[in-house]
Amino acid sequence: GHGWRGGYLMLGCLQLALAVLFLFSLKLWASVSGSSPAQSHDGAADRIPTLGANSFAGWLSPVIFALYVAVETTIGLWAGTVLVVRRAFAPETAAMCIAGFYGSLTAGRILVGFVVEHWGNRPVVTGGSLLALVGLVAFAFATVVPAAAGALVLIGLGLAPIYPALMHEVPRRFAPAAVQTVIGRQSGGASFGAGFLPALAGWVAQESLATVPWLVIGVLLIMMGCIRQLNRIT
Repeated sequence: GHGWRGGYLMLGCLQLALAVLFLFSLKLWASVSGSSPAQSHDGAADRIPTLGANSFAGWLSPVIFALYVAVETTIGLWAGTVLVVRRAFAPETAAMCIAGFYGSLTAGRILVGFVVEHWGNRPVVTGGSLLALVGLVAFAFATVVPAAAGALVLIGLGLAPIYPALMHEVPRRFAPAAVQTVIGRQSGGASFGAGFLPALAGWVAQESLATVPWLVIGVLLIMMGCIRQLNRIT
């Protein structure tokens, strides 16, 4: 009811409030434990990982983040266009379907915090990837509103735990001295992924919008293979 400016103003105020909270909580960052996350989690020094940042795993990890963010961003940017142009959905209906995707993504990010310590990062990532794959295949064939909306909700729920769980797993894969470097690379990879696949999808969409979901499925399958390899070597 307040137009797009109202939405921007609300989000801007929330971001400003977070910035103020971080500013006043800076002193708390200096009170963290000196032990590494891997050591505190496993409780034994001989189980602290030794892989360095320049190992194969240290470069494979940011590739995975690039692929993951590529999938998430491409769905968010192109699914609505596929629904409107290819499947003749009303624009407001397609927008509600995309809102379902982002809503389930947000809800899943919140819920994963309650289960990841019980299930573990790696099983959560594997399960989420499989659920996202099911949702993407369903979306590729969905021609009616309930099917498309349900598929996008599944995709959001499946993708939700992957980014935070992979970040959370870094100290358990890499030596303490390498953690900061690997996390920095992962963040850089995520930024790269947010740009390259949506642009590629736009190029593909000029020829056939129907190909876009299958392009995303292919990238997700590559990501799943890379995660499996990373799990094997770490």
